[in-house]
Parts: sequence; C-alpha cells; structure tokens
Amino acid sequence: MKIGVCANHDRWGIIAAAGYDYVEGNFSKIVRATDEEFEEMKKTLDATGLKMEATNGFFHSGCVLYSKDDFESVKKTVREYCELGFSRSVQLGHKVAVIGSSAARNIRDGYTKEEAEAQFCEVLRICGEVGAKYGVAVTVEPLNTKETNFIITFADGLDIVKKVNHPNVLAMIDLYHHAVNGEPLETLDGTEGVLVHAHLARADRETPTPEDYAEIDPKIAYLKKVGYDARISLESRYNPDFETAIKNAYPLLLKYR
Repeated sequence: MKIGVCANHDRWGIIAAAGYDYVEGNFSKIVRATDEEFEEMKKTLDATGLKMEATNGFFHSGCVLYSKDDFESVKKTVREYCELGFSRSVQLGHKVAVIGSSAARNIRDGYTKEEAEAQFCEVLRICGEVGAKYGVAVTVEPLNTKETNFIITFADGLDIVKKVNHPNVLAMIDLYHHAVNGEPLETLDGTEGVLVHAHLARADRETPTPEDYAEIDPKIAYLKKVGYDARISLESRYNPDFETAIKNAYPLLLKYR
C-alpha cells in the first residue's frame, strides 16, 4: 500500500523529505490556477521526485451543481471544469480524484433529496466520463453530519456509486468520518474492486503516531482483509505543526506499505 499526505503544493517538499510515496493535492486549486501558477506547481512537484497521485477538494464552494431552471448549463460547465482540471492534473501524475466538496454538494433549500440526488448523479457521471478519458478514477467521499447533509455513511457512498452506474465512478473510505459516524468495519465487506482510495486520521481528527497503533491497526488490517491495497492518505489536523506531525506518523504508516 502506498502512503501519502494531503497538502497544498507549498508543502509537497516536506512530504517528500519525510519519506512518503506520493502527495494528494487540491483539484479545484489546479483548475483555478493561472497557467503561470500551474507551471510553478509542476516545477515544485518535479523537485520532490514524487507524483500527485490523488486529489481532494474537487469542487470549490462557488461551484454550482444543481439547477431548477437550466441544468443543461450546469452540466456543460461541469464538463468544461473537468476537462481543464484533468488535462492539467494528469501532468502531475494524477490517478484518483476524491469528490467530497460538501459546500458544493449539500442539498439546497427547495430541493428534495430525490431531486438533488438525481442531479448529483448526473454530475458524477460527467466527472467519471472525463476522468476516464484522462485515466483518472473518480471517487465519492462520505463525510459526517457535521460537514454535510448528503452522502454521509459509507453505505450512502456505495449507494450513490450504484446509482451513477459508471465504471469510472467508484468508492472511497475516510476512516475519520467512518469513526465519527460510528460505522462498523463490516460495512467494508464486499468492496474489492469498488473501493479505490482511503483517507486516514484518528477518531479525533489528529494525525496518528505509533502510539495510536491499537486504534489504527484494526482499521487498516480490515482494509487489507477486503482486498484493498492501493493508497492511504493522511488527512488530519497536523499538530503541533505540519512537518512534525507527518514525521511522527511515518513510522506507523510504514508498517502498511
């Protein structure tokens, strides 16, 4: 299993120096970067010797994913957004895109769950289609009730994947949200081939260290039990500071490489 860290490009050098295998960047920042800013990202990554194999932050808070009046325009904009983003991100080594994006995906006032779900599934199909063109898998991230009102549990995520019914729209697990929701590890059963990415933090969202082995090991052991062996990214609070936190976490994650 590859081990990585979620961070903006100004921290990619620190991740490389700490010994990790890849970085997980922010997709929406890649989309919104000027050509000059994107070239600077490429130079920064090249200097590390790593690849940006994963991204999160797919849609920024200003993205419109629903419409009562002109959903065709929404779909057109989403496709253009994905084309620009994926055409850039593959230059950085992109393999899997995580769609959490609670601010953009939350069900708005005036929409039923069924209406929002139908439109969000259409958005995900577009993401999957464009991602497939560039060789990037698209995943749906379940969150928790404090962060979203839509797609909360791992079961919710699997249900959306089934409804989208596109071979390039798959599932991911964030072990922090999974713990906050009180979900059993057995919810991961039967997900081999569907589960393509994982995020890791302690149940209090802090960065784990070897002292947290008793909490973390059963979770990663279960991932391996259900056939998952791709990537796991730290996505946590980095205390007392980013560099110290990821260095302290490294010996623990190294056990699962």
